[in-house]
Amino acid sequence: MSIFSLFLLAFILFPINDAYSFKIHCADDIDLIEYPLCNYEEQWNESEKFNELVVDELKTRTNDMNNEPKSFDKIYSDVLNKVNRENPGLYEQGIQIKNWINEQLEL
Repeated sequence: MSIFSLFLLAFILFPINDAYSFKIHCADDIDLIEYPLCNYEEQWNESEKFNELVVDELKTRTNDMNNEPKSFDKIYSDVLNKVNRENPGLYEQGIQIKNWINEQLEL
């Protein structure tokens, strides 16, 4: 399942006000062998910056979506375009970081 699909699934399962980007937070004493992703916590969270900005912007548009639920697709598209326009290359940077992490975990 792609990151984009997971992101959309989050909006289906959770109200916008409860939606977050998929940041991870590992305990200091976490077993890194059992949870190897925690070796890359900082990089993973950096890769989620784009999604975090999208969620933040969608939260500002909650009333618009509630007033006109059929407008969600347009609002979501507008938000993606706005975040992309204001942060050129951020989405691609996040994908590159996640691809690098996945390569490291496939050892």
